[in-house]
Amino acid sequence: MLFMLIVKGSKRAEAGERPSPELMEAMSEYNQALRDAGIHVMAKGLHPSSNGMRFSYRGPGDRPIVTEGPFMQTEELIAGFIKIRREYAHF
Repeated sequence: MLFMLIVKGSKRAEAGERPSPELMEAMSEYNQALRDAGIHVMAKGLHPSSNGMRFSYRGPGDRPIVTEGPFMQTEELIAGFIKIRREYAHF
């Protein structure tokens, strides 16, 4: 099974600020622990929503509705993700 761990967006991430060196180190150690456990698939940080678009569909076969960023509701934004592979859902 594949799982996606979501890194929530923040006002700092939306402003294009990079994480602090301490946070970068912690994320690096976490990703290494996932690799050591043999479950890490990939991890990526995403650009601020000012560089993004949302695609929505009204129904099957409809053309997408495209909304360009930035998006103001940072609590709904994703700053990055980690994808892992597990045999089962229990952690």
